[in-house]
Amino acid sequence: LEKNPEVAASNLELEKSRQQKIISRSLFLPSVNVGAQANHYFQLNPFFGFGETTPDGKIPYGRFGGEDQFGAFISAVQPLYSPQAFPSVQHSQLKEEQSRLELNGAKIETQASVKQVYLQILVLNERIKLQKESITRNKRALVDAKSLFFQGKGLRVDTLRAYTGVKNLEPDLLRLTSAVETGKLRLKALIGIDA
Repeated sequence: LEKNPEVAASNLELEKSRQQKIISRSLFLPSVNVGAQANHYFQLNPFFGFGETTPDGKIPYGRFGGEDQFGAFISAVQPLYSPQAFPSVQHSQLKEEQSRLELNGAKIETQASVKQVYLQILVLNERIKLQKESITRNKRALVDAKSLFFQGKGLRVDTLRAYTGVKNLEPDLLRLTSAVETGKLRLKALIGIDA
């Protein structure tokens, strides 16, 4: 359960849904904004419109303020009603529950698969033992058939039948051995061990 990739993915999905739940709850929290601004004027801005125009036709103006200006603000907003907050929280809670159920399902499925593959390997090992015993019996029967044939008490057909019986069992042994190796690789993949 610790190293299985499907269980790990389900764990990550559950953690993601928990974080989404925290995000959706934040819709009820106040938001605070802080800002600051600094200005430096190399030449102050002119302000026009001070009195009448001069006799030579110029418009009077003045320059006020400092060369450096600084401003800061803080604002806090508390939502009283948010139409998307309640559905968002409910959706995130349902998503978290769904992720939790999927995680439990992945754990149960992984455990069942590991047990099933392990039992299949045990059964295949027993079948390999039986197959080897059968091959050994058929080889003894082949030796007996050959000795009877050389003594003149047996037929060539009996020797051929015993030889064919031995050769017919060998592919099954190879198939069972291959199935055990495949099962071991699958078991390692389920457990999360490097093959």
